[in-house]
Amino acid sequence: MPPTSATPAQRLRPRLAPVAPTPPPRAEVLGIPLALTDYARTMDWIDEMVRTRSKGYVTAAAVHLVMVAQEDPETRAAVLNATLAVPDGQPLVWALQALGHDEPSRVYGPELMARYCARSARSGTRMYLYGGRNQGALVKLTRNLRERYRGIKIVGGYSPPFRETTNGSRARSTPRVPTSSGSGPVSPSRRSGWRGCANGSTCRC
Repeated sequence: MPPTSATPAQRLRPRLAPVAPTPPPRAEVLGIPLALTDYARTMDWIDEMVRTRSKGYVTAAAVHLVMVAQEDPETRAAVLNATLAVPDGQPLVWALQALGHDEPSRVYGPELMARYCARSARSGTRMYLYGGRNQGALVKLTRNLRERYRGIKIVGGYSPPFRETTNGSRARSTPRVPTSSGSGPVSPSRRSGWRGCANGSTCRC
């Protein structure tokens, strides 16, 4: 039978937006929810965030960050508002295991970045770099990543100045990245709190 064309009602029916993926299960250490995950599951979740065009940011929580969050409200808010906080420090993994969770392993931030760059070079997921010491360092990082991960697509980058971000400066620094195939973050952050990304508007998964 020949294929039937869509009816006017079907053509006007709105397409349902993809649903953001559910993050890995979490458990709290000193009030900070840490993911019970590993590198592979974390990267799979990031891939789903890209596929569904969902906004969010990941923080790699070392012991220092968890302790700073106990005393600094802005840092605590940034960590608690993160879409996913992974246990960057081995002592945090031990703490989770002492609480009865056998699943977690350490997800070290630089290693997660390296592994996801390698995966993105194969999958075509695009990267936008945000953070770093200065713009020159970001250019050098871009060059090094392109040499190490052949085929990686880095579509831009920005190193904000060393000062508190305002709504205006945050809006100006928000990446203007085409999203036809999705983009993922590589954010070498200079501050524990990631204040510039705390509202999820800057870092896009």
